[in-house]
Amino acid sequence: MSALSLLLHFTTTHRFLLVPLGLVVLFAAAWVLRLDLRGRGRLVLLYGVLLVLNVFAGPRLNAWFLHRYGIWAEALVTHQEGTYRRYNKHPVLRCWVLLRRPGAGSAQSSFDTDDFNLYPAPPDGYQYPAPGQPFTVRYVPGAEANFVILGDDPASAFVRQQQCTGALQQLSQAARQYQFDSADGGFRAEYRAQLTQYLRRRCGNPGLDEHYAHELRRLARPPAAR
Repeated sequence: MSALSLLLHFTTTHRFLLVPLGLVVLFAAAWVLRLDLRGRGRLVLLYGVLLVLNVFAGPRLNAWFLHRYGIWAEALVTHQEGTYRRYNKHPVLRCWVLLRRPGAGSAQSSFDTDDFNLYPAPPDGYQYPAPGQPFTVRYVPGAEANFVILGDDPASAFVRQQQCTGALQQLSQAARQYQFDSADGGFRAEYRAQLTQYLRRRCGNPGLDEHYAHELRRLARPPAAR
């Protein structure tokens, strides 16, 4: 299983390098097998289809594989460094990670911010743990270079922070609607619901928590009493 994990890691993290490398291998295979022009065309077509699938679906397949067959571990980004690459106009960073393996001590690993190694795939873009922020992963023992960050683990400080950020964004939107038209019953009900949901998450921000708890108490009073 570790060999398969390392193979998936290579094909996903070097998916663009496989374009020129694969062409060299294809021409060498065609020469060794003495394929005619039609045979070479079929070989190139097959490789092209596999290459496109790997570019777009490889990271997700790797993440699913690790989530399905990997074991759980705690992790921490110790530091980041630049890679001189960009993806969607954003600099790609290399994140150095410590994995606390169950019963096997710590191991060093790394990932790049264009590896897309989160599971499940986030709908609103990939956000990665900051240095010093604990998170949880799954990996196959013996292949610690390949791991997936768990984006739905309630035990992960990274996941809790992401959930709190999302809840705060929804709360801010509801607050703006209510402030624009406080007489609208729908806006008032939505604001109360978002306040309740945010406070239930216990995000650990005393100032905000106190402010929003006061807001919720205020909204619970009849409109004439406010």
